Amino acid sequence: MKRDMDFIRQALLEIEDKCEPMQFYPIASAMMQKGYEGAYTINQLNLMEEAGLFGKTAKTTLGSFSCMGLSNYGYDFLETIRNDVIWEKTKNEIQEKKLPRTIKFIAEIAGIFVGELLKHKNN
Repeated sequence: MKRDMDFIRQALLEIEDKCEPMQFYPIASAMMQKGYEGAYTINQLNLMEEAGLFGKTAKTTLGSFSCMGLSNYGYDFLETIRNDVIWEKTKNEIQEKKLPRTIKFIAEIAGIFVGELLKHKNN
């Protein structure tokens, strides 16, 4: 199974939008309601946890996975990929040039496009 960066982005946006302070949000259930299969969802969320994108997490062996918001790193990554245009440019650049699909590298590429966007807005 491959890491699904579109899933990761969608999950980050979902958590930011729906998670209340100091409350666990059932992100696995939310993503399954969006049409993702259960085992696939849990695997992607485990990858996100390993990458340090969540605050605290709570899991069960029955496939429940909840998180208490995003970590600072999770918020920083989300900020670089939030804009739909930046996200699409980033994905296209990585695919066309066969660049690494790591979270850190994606954030760096997205950051370049954010800088270009800011440069054009200031002109």
